[in-house]
Amino acid sequence: MLGWSIGSIEMDDYALRIRCVKHKLSVVNVEYRLAPEHPFPIPVNDCYAALKWVVPNVALLKADLKKGFIVSGESAGGNLSAVLAHMARDDSFFDDCPLTGQFLCEPNVCHWKAYPESLKAKFRSFFELTGAPTLTREMLDPFYEWYNPPSSDPRFSPLLYQSHEGLPKAYIQAMELDLLRDDAVVYAEVLREAGVQAKVDLHPGVTHAFYYSFPNLSAAAKVREGADRGLEWLLNREASA
Repeated sequence: MLGWSIGSIEMDDYALRIRCVKHKLSVVNVEYRLAPEHPFPIPVNDCYAALKWVVPNVALLKADLKKGFIVSGESAGGNLSAVLAHMARDDSFFDDCPLTGQFLCEPNVCHWKAYPESLKAKFRSFFELTGAPTLTREMLDPFYEWYNPPSSDPRFSPLLYQSHEGLPKAYIQAMELDLLRDDAVVYAEVLREAGVQAKVDLHPGVTHAFYYSFPNLSAAAKVREGADRGLEWLLNREASA
């Protein structure tokens, strides 16, 4: 989905089918309800309900959560996945089957109005790349308006959770010319400071979600290749990759 308000599960279905076969994964693709008809926190609650549904349905999914249990998403989905990682960490429901990884592609991890003073200077991209192609500030602001979250609620701004300790390791992708670039970079730093393993791939010279419009570019292939390596790392399969 895009901006918590656009898209459907068909949008990523083909790519997820490829990833499912290539990495021998069971994938649950969640079609959460969209803003503005279904504003915050409805998408969060829908995704969390789907995450909890997985646990008693592993036989149906032919899955083994002890081999890996990953939340993943791009853009708004990256935001939701980061939130779910915190919610699952704090929920005793997942004590016997904790998440083992989070794959965050171009995530928005904090509303610009809620940047912590101690980190504000590091969020340069949001103010310097306002006119970057594929996602401009003019495009992003209506998404915030439609989704309508409280800017400082950690269920929208997961950077603001009081603690990031105990989260599963994270693989994060960022695009150099994306106004959300520093969300990814700063979030990885914060996770590492909390003792969480985090890897970041920063792809040079490209913009937010460019690979949807230009999938045949060599840069798009590098994003996909990085995603493959990141998944193998999250699954502790690097030696056999």
